[in-house]
Amino acid sequence: MTYTAPQIRRMIDALPRQRLIFSPTPLHRLNNLSADWGRDIYLKREDMSGPSPLSGNKMRKLEFVLGEAVHRGIKTVVTYGAYQSNSAMQVAAAANICGLKAILYLGDTKGEGKPEEPIGNLLLDTLLGAQIEYVPQHPQATATNLTPMWDHMIALCKQKVEALNAAGEPAAFLPLGAAHPWGYVSDVLNYLEITEQSAAMGFKPDYIFHANSSGGTLPGLIAAQLLLGEKDTQIISINIRSWAEGNVVTRQTCIERVRAIFERLNLLLPTDEAIVARMHIDENYMAPGYALPNPVAQETIALVLKREGVFLDPTYTGKGFSGLRDYVQKGRLPEGSRAVYIHSGGLMGLLAGGQMLEGII
Repeated sequence: MTYTAPQIRRMIDALPRQRLIFSPTPLHRLNNLSADWGRDIYLKREDMSGPSPLSGNKMRKLEFVLGEAVHRGIKTVVTYGAYQSNSAMQVAAAANICGLKAILYLGDTKGEGKPEEPIGNLLLDTLLGAQIEYVPQHPQATATNLTPMWDHMIALCKQKVEALNAAGEPAAFLPLGAAHPWGYVSDVLNYLEITEQSAAMGFKPDYIFHANSSGGTLPGLIAAQLLLGEKDTQIISINIRSWAEGNVVTRQTCIERVRAIFERLNLLLPTDEAIVARMHIDENYMAPGYALPNPVAQETIALVLKREGVFLDPTYTGKGFSGLRDYVQKGRLPEGSRAVYIHSGGLMGLLAGGQMLEGII
């Protein structure tokens, strides 16, 4: 069974929610690059979601994650990420708005050692008043396999949540990237916004590209297509972290999350085959590893700044957009096609300085 956009919105509006973002977020054409490439390229500006100018796509998820947390009487949220985690910073900001305490376990994923002074997102975390717990580099983790590090940090977070609950302080664990079952449904709304905004502008996207990591966005996009009965727009996920078996997130994880959205809306579950048919995962742009700059991505960041004045970041959006650019250069996007790129935020990744600026300045 398929549904109309108003029907889908009514189902989602029945869920607990804390209004955090300015929606719909803008959708606009990149006129210069579109002319250069012979394809219409649009940006969906999740980096402008609010409430601050340093927001991003995680705020959309946190409307529902923290909405459910407040509904359940949670007082503290505990999450984890790398030192410069955009997600952790957004959790801290959203928690403040909702009157919650945020505890952030931030890990040394590059072997840098504990920072002498906070910069980038770490500085924002500090200004927001979040409780920061630094986690040293895991001896078994590598640039291309951070699973041992993430597993260790998950264990630390869950131990903290258990201790808080035992002490009478209701707490909840938020997975990497705020990819919590309570929030998967949020990107159904994102997809509806893209379809409605593009229709108002007189086109229908042939492709939707996004940088894919912790897997919080893709399930909602796929679920929206299934709910609408949409097949014409192809979702291209440019992975910046491997989804191979044995990692924190895999293709099977995505299938389970799509089904979780249908469960949350009390709808008949889709088949695995229907979900997989809409899943296009590309892992050719991850090198040299998570949160490590890639020369081609850095060149792409500089190009977008020069041609469009838009900031991308070295960890997520730069690599994701470099994938879209490569698709254009190799003819995998036919001339005249229309592609929407979901700009998920991450400006503070540039302001971390050091190697993150190599190849850009």
